[in-house]
Amino acid sequence: MRITFLFILLMLFFGCKKTVNTKPFQPRFVVEGWIENGDYPVVKLTHNLPVDAVIDSAQLEEVVIRWAKIEVHTDDESEILTLVRDDDIFPHYIYKGTQIKGKAGKHYRLVITYAGNIITAETTVPEVPSIDSVWFTGIADDEFQLNITFKDNGDTKDYYRFFSKQDSAKLFSTTTPGGFSDQSFNGKRVSFQLFRNRYSNVSKYANAYYFRGDTVNVKLSKMDSASFAYWQTIDREISSIPFLSKGTLNSSNISEPATGIWYGLASDVYTSSIK
Repeated sequence: MRITFLFILLMLFFGCKKTVNTKPFQPRFVVEGWIENGDYPVVKLTHNLPVDAVIDSAQLEEVVIRWAKIEVHTDDESEILTLVRDDDIFPHYIYKGTQIKGKAGKHYRLVITYAGNIITAETTVPEVPSIDSVWFTGIADDEFQLNITFKDNGDTKDYYRFFSKQDSAKLFSTTTPGGFSDQSFNGKRVSFQLFRNRYSNVSKYANAYYFRGDTVNVKLSKMDSASFAYWQTIDREISSIPFLSKGTLNSSNISEPATGIWYGLASDVYTSSIK
C-alpha cells in the first residue's frame, strides 16, 4: 500500500494551528489530479486538517470527499468521473475516468462541484519525450546505479520529472533527483544518475541503488511550468522536515476555495534488467 502525495499536502496544512505568530486554521479542499498520455484522468479530493487533529487511519479515511461531481472537459468532449476504490493507495478512494484519454498537445479543464462550491483548473498534456537508453553501473557488490539518457527538444521550454519502479511493483515513485527544467541543457542530449526515492522505499529494499536480478521500469515525464513549479515546492517541503513544513503551496493551479494541482503528463517508459 502506498501513502500518496495527497498526505504530504495534508501535512503541509498542519502548520496552520493558531499561535502567536501563525494564522488560525482555515478549512480548504485539497485536489491532486492528473491526466497522462494514453491514460484516463484521476482525481483525489480531500479536505485539510488542523495541526491538533487526531491522526489515525480512520481519520485519514474521513478526509476523503466521496460525493463530489468531478468533470473533465476538452474542446470536443466531456466526462463525469466515477468514484472507485483502489487498495494500492491510501486513502482508497479516487475519482477516475473511463472515456477521455490524455493526448499530447490537448487541453483539459477540470470542474469540481461540491457543497455549493465550483472549483476549476486547466492543464495541457505536452508532447511526449523519448528515452534514448537506460543502463546500470556497478557500485559495490550487487548494488547498481540507475542512469538515463534522453534528447531534449531545443524548440520548446521543457520541464521533466523522473519516476521508477521495479517490475513487481504496481506504482511508480519519483526518483532523486525528482526532475529538472531544460534551462541548462536546452536542445542537448543529456544523461542523469537516478536514485530510488528514500521517501518511497520502506521495505528491506530501502536503498538508493538496485540489485542484480532487478527489472526496472523508468518513466520520463514532461509537464507544464505551473505543474513543475508545484512539484518543486513539494520536493522542497519534503526535504526540509517531513510533516512539519510551513505549508507554503503558492504554486497551486486550483481555484479557491481549494489548493493542490491538476496537471498533464506526457511520458515515455523504458524497461531494463540487471543481469
